[in-house]
Amino acid sequence: TLDVTNPQVPVELDRLAFAGSPGTILLTGDIAWVACAFADTVHVVDVSDPSDVVEIETIVTGEDPRIARDEDFLYIQTSDQVSAYNVATPADPLFLGAMPIVTGAAPIRVEAVNRRLFVPPFRIFSFQNPVVPTLQNERWVEDAVAVRSLRVVGGKRLYIPMWRPSFAGRLAIYDVVEQGRNEIATLYGT
Repeated sequence: TLDVTNPQVPVELDRLAFAGSPGTILLTGDIAWVACAFADTVHVVDVSDPSDVVEIETIVTGEDPRIARDEDFLYIQTSDQVSAYNVATPADPLFLGAMPIVTGAAPIRVEAVNRRLFVPPFRIFSFQNPVVPTLQNERWVEDAVAVRSLRVVGGKRLYIPMWRPSFAGRLAIYDVVEQGRNEIATLYGT
């Protein structure tokens, strides 16, 4: 943890060492969720006292985890599955269910909104029944070779940035209220 009261001179207050390579870090209240590639784990860390951060639990995952939070649920996407945990009690995450998947390149970011997990290039998994998740929508976006990230904004719009050597870039925007099926705009770079 760093004190950045003075951004010119940050002060280290405490640190934790993790096996593997920390990737995604989510912060909800006084709890940090740290996904670590190569160690294939998600660490649950109490950060309520920045000068004494404490790991309170470790979730063993599959290869190269990516995480997202929505309500009391933690969603984990690995190279071979998507899964859900009830984390209402962070020190005691409860595994709810999982679904096997096949992935290409590991995404940089996954998003969760309204018990749905959005995974690049464009898959939506429904966790309405978290014990039995389902693939709600799968669309391989044209030129998806360069899609590794996406962002859901306001629970209504899905933004997918794409890049490929044959063009400068593209930003596709989808309406996720309608289950992410309707592309509403496409912006092209120069």
